[in-house]
Amino acid sequence: MVSRIARICLNDEGGMRSLVGKWTSFLKARLVCSVIGPDGVETSFDQLRDIFIQQTQDKQNPLIYGVFTTLGSVFRGSAVCVFSLADVRAVFNGPFAHKEGHGYQMTAYTGKTPYPRPGACAGGFSVTGIHSSKLFGEDVLRFVRTHPLMYTSVYPLNRRPLLLLSDASYTYTSIAVDTVPAADGEYTVLFLGTDRGTVQKVMILPKGPEETEGITLEEVEVFKVPSPIKNIKISSKRHQLYVSSDVGVTQLSLHRCAVYGKTCADCCLSRDPYCAWDGNTNACARYTPSPVRRNRRQDVRHGDPMRQCRGYNMQVDRGVSEKLQIGVEGGSVFLQCDTKSPLESVTWLLQRDGTQHRKEVRLHPMEGGAILRSVQINDAGLYTCLGTENGFRRARGKIRLSVLPREILEKLSAAPTMFPLPAQCPPARSRQKARAQVERN
Repeated sequence: MVSRIARICLNDEGGMRSLVGKWTSFLKARLVCSVIGPDGVETSFDQLRDIFIQQTQDKQNPLIYGVFTTLGSVFRGSAVCVFSLADVRAVFNGPFAHKEGHGYQMTAYTGKTPYPRPGACAGGFSVTGIHSSKLFGEDVLRFVRTHPLMYTSVYPLNRRPLLLLSDASYTYTSIAVDTVPAADGEYTVLFLGTDRGTVQKVMILPKGPEETEGITLEEVEVFKVPSPIKNIKISSKRHQLYVSSDVGVTQLSLHRCAVYGKTCADCCLSRDPYCAWDGNTNACARYTPSPVRRNRRQDVRHGDPMRQCRGYNMQVDRGVSEKLQIGVEGGSVFLQCDTKSPLESVTWLLQRDGTQHRKEVRLHPMEGGAILRSVQINDAGLYTCLGTENGFRRARGKIRLSVLPREILEKLSAAPTMFPLPAQCPPARSRQKARAQVERN
């Protein structure tokens, strides 16, 4: 199985004697979305799942974004490839594929092509004097029937995927694209549906003339019951994203700036072109282009809070409260640490009771925090979770761990269990007397 793009004429009425009731202009070409690994092996993403057509300044040549997945069971991955309609048009104006030789290998057709060119539209600028497909000659219709495939394939821009997802437990299923104006330029944002029922928001960051980087801004669980995302539509007027699956249809805001945090640093590090730090309201809010200089801070390209947030609340550790957690000697405890960004790296520092020195400790990382196994008495102390992103470090959580000796737990387990009667319940004999009085009355 391979993915192909086809072209037909809107005014195609079929043929007069052959191809009656069928397309006389149907042509097809292969869409190539592949990547070459370090070992030189090419991996093709041959299953087309969804497309999005994005208009450009040249209305005749929009961009076509496609979501592709692999078909094999050994390697599971997804890719987003971008094609230019100008390149597609050039392929359909190029040579036809032709089967030749004993092996019926595909070669470029070099013989005589009938007039008008097969696949051309009746009444078009290249077809003079023919205003209906029913007037095409039999040689044209015969050629279209035997040579519907173009020899040249359509390759993506820069001949490689814009975004690649490999060795993941999920795949992309749908796509919508938005162009977002920011303080330092325009950025492309992809909204990608997955087969696990989430929508990823990915910003494409230009790194060079032909090099880009995809930065995942957030991932949202759309439905209570996980279901593969079928379609995604953008309403630029309402600033909403409409998402559908077999479960139903729902809407999301294109921008959820408040989820990034309550400080200028958090807002700047999000690198979300929809959002900026508003110095008047001290909040991460939606960015709107304005010619008037406003008290806003945004740095999508570099995400540098040290430069952008000078004079604002850089004390990012100020709002982190200390939590108490109790562990048992020999057991395991889970230390929670919620990071705001998937790009953050986490470091844990331990300050033991009675000391001022903090040292880095290695814990077993897990989603949402870390686990400490085989807890010992000397593991007690203040654990600080530090998140580092783009060279900027801030505290994400503080946990005061108290460790109970194993002997205390053993004594509690060995002690007899007493079940005293509730104080408000009368003795059994009193209840029997009360029932007898009621029956007597």
